[in-house]
Amino acid sequence: MGLQDGGADLLQGAYLRWLESERAVEGPDSTYRYLRGAIKSARSNALRHDGIVRATFGVRAEPDAEEEIDPVEEAPSGAASAEDAAFAEQLYQALAGDPEVQMLALQISQGASRADIQQEMNWDDHKYEAVQKRKKRTVAKLVREGKI
Repeated sequence: MGLQDGGADLLQGAYLRWLESERAVEGPDSTYRYLRGAIKSARSNALRHDGIVRATFGVRAEPDAEEEIDPVEEAPSGAASAEDAAFAEQLYQALAGDPEVQMLALQISQGASRADIQQEMNWDDHKYEAVQKRKKRTVAKLVREGKI
């Protein structure tokens, strides 16, 4: 329930919420207040959702009919770069003090799933979570110190 249709979808959503509500709403004033609150709630949720999407994925690039360049063509490649490989090697070397964390980082950099890592390393859920926590702490420390 977004804000694309100028609010019509908000009113429709509030009306559906009112119809499905188990809470008794009697009289025009109560109905108005209920619908107004439902619209405000839906609008707030939609704006919060849009903000999270923008913060996570950035502003969505859409083609402009007047421009010849399609934003999809301008998007950076999803392929791994030499810089990514250099960072992975630097991280691998920096984690040499903890072989379990080093192997976890290597497995993750190769795209292995959690289940695959646990099976290959013969780790249960508790062990995986403990190594993952050590990895996060170690990487955070390395970043703070400027080593990676």
